[in-house]
Amino acid sequence: MPYIAVASDSIKRLPLLKFLNDLSFVTPIEREGNSSIARGHIKKMQTLLNNGFNLMMAGAPGRDFRGTKGEIIYSPLKKKPLRKFTELSGFLATHPGIETVPLCIDGSQEFYQEVEINGRKEMRFSAWRFFVMFWLLGKMKVKIIYGQPLVLHGKSRAEATTIIQESVLNLLDLC
Repeated sequence: MPYIAVASDSIKRLPLLKFLNDLSFVTPIEREGNSSIARGHIKKMQTLLNNGFNLMMAGAPGRDFRGTKGEIIYSPLKKKPLRKFTELSGFLATHPGIETVPLCIDGSQEFYQEVEINGRKEMRFSAWRFFVMFWLLGKMKVKIIYGQPLVLHGKSRAEATTIIQESVLNLLDLC
């Protein structure tokens, strides 16, 4: 089981992530904070990778529907939305001995429903859709598509981030 880097506020909201956090498969990351907090998170992720553990990054660097207009990019063929990646994935991928495997989880967008908050439409996770419709009844299908492993040692953090992001964008078109 890989470690999963997830925002702390998401862990508090989603029971499955709380459960995984209790089993220690989740690495909580604070969205807000100063540079010393960020350095601490990065150091923890580097330690996991250096000790041979796998690390899966989820959330903001992925298919997050809450990005502003300038933060959203689209896959080349099917024009599926993807929030621009932060350079964290590129930074971690440039370490020696690290392989980065881009992946796309198609169907997970069905776990969300559109809600209106303060006159603004947002996508919010639906526990009912996930636990009942997907987990218990099997009414929703999810497909995971993996790309080729990328070895990005020697690239700059920006180059590595761009390569990872483009790989994921191309995978979105296969979904």
